[in-house]
Amino acid sequence: MAITKTVLKRTNLRFYPTKSQELVLSQSFGNSRFIWNYYTSIFLNKDLTTKIYPSIKELKEIHGFDFLKLSSSCCQQQTIRHFQQTIKQFFNKKRKSKIGKPKFKKKGVSKESVSFSGSGIYETKSGEIRLLSLGKLKLRGEIDLNSLNRNKIKNITISKDKCNHYYASICYEVEIEITERDLKEKSVGLDLGLTHFLIDSQCKKIDNPHFLKQELEKLKYLDRCLSRKKNGSNSYKKCKLKRAKLFKSITNKRNYFFHCVSKNLIENFDFIYIEDLSVKNMVKNRKLSRAISDVSWSKFVSILSYKCDWYSVSLHKINRYFASSKTCNLCGYQIDKLSLDIREWVCPDCGEVHDRDINAAQNILKRGEFELTQIQNKKLSKGIDLT
Repeated sequence: MAITKTVLKRTNLRFYPTKSQELVLSQSFGNSRFIWNYYTSIFLNKDLTTKIYPSIKELKEIHGFDFLKLSSSCCQQQTIRHFQQTIKQFFNKKRKSKIGKPKFKKKGVSKESVSFSGSGIYETKSGEIRLLSLGKLKLRGEIDLNSLNRNKIKNITISKDKCNHYYASICYEVEIEITERDLKEKSVGLDLGLTHFLIDSQCKKIDNPHFLKQELEKLKYLDRCLSRKKNGSNSYKKCKLKRAKLFKSITNKRNYFFHCVSKNLIENFDFIYIEDLSVKNMVKNRKLSRAISDVSWSKFVSILSYKCDWYSVSLHKINRYFASSKTCNLCGYQIDKLSLDIREWVCPDCGEVHDRDINAAQNILKRGEFELTQIQNKKLSKGIDLT
């Protein structure tokens, strides 16, 4: 029996603007950046006792910023909403990972993007999407635009990357079908590593592709070429564009790999247990920082998290201080020290020979099931319905 569930999805489509649309977008990017920087300057100004943020209308009429009239006010209102959300998260004490103060955006360095929502999006007719001040969008991608209507689209973000490519990111509601599966014996523990990208509790290993390492020599060559160019010259811009395209290629390969691995896990398991890694602290190791950044554990976990939420798969993160590698998964004996160069070790208590990574994955599975059972028992004691 299949269950339908309404979820929010976001799809990136390649956008091919006309020359007139490029001019409008360039003005919109600049105005959006100006409003963000204006609000940030007020927030960071310590001399102001009461911080009053002017509206878009006041900026145009009272403060005399007439150039703001050249772009859509819909994008400018969205920029203000994004700034308000940033301030709200900055003062949120319950947030797990703290964020810093809002920073100024610089042309050519910060990401250029504008968002449309509400009245800024016109009705879609015959697979066309029209935006305020831009008109019809020429898009290319896998999404069927004919299946979308105005009520399903929540917002559209137009962005430009460093390769001078334009993208339309469409956030929309979609109904997905979830088939009921047998929940028995479909749990897995995952251990993330550098030699092998992923090791599960069923003794399966997925090799680390090393996408950055494969292109490292080419990247060093482009960096040397860029250092010899005069800043601002045409040759400098060409070399910088080649470098940006190389990074874009690495990112695309890595994202495709993450989506393939996460899809396979979602289709085969109902309960997934994983370590809550502190990547921010791990990259402080100068010998391993490049390898850790290349493997991108945080990106993979974020992709896996929202897919688990879509398809009602339970994802539980165990305590990061649990000694998964140093604990025997059979007898529970824990050794004192285990350096990274030791890939196999013998348990002094039961004599079992352990593969470091497989042993860690099996311990993560056991620990995750134990922690999840405790959480469910606490909810039941408080009278909370688990269904």
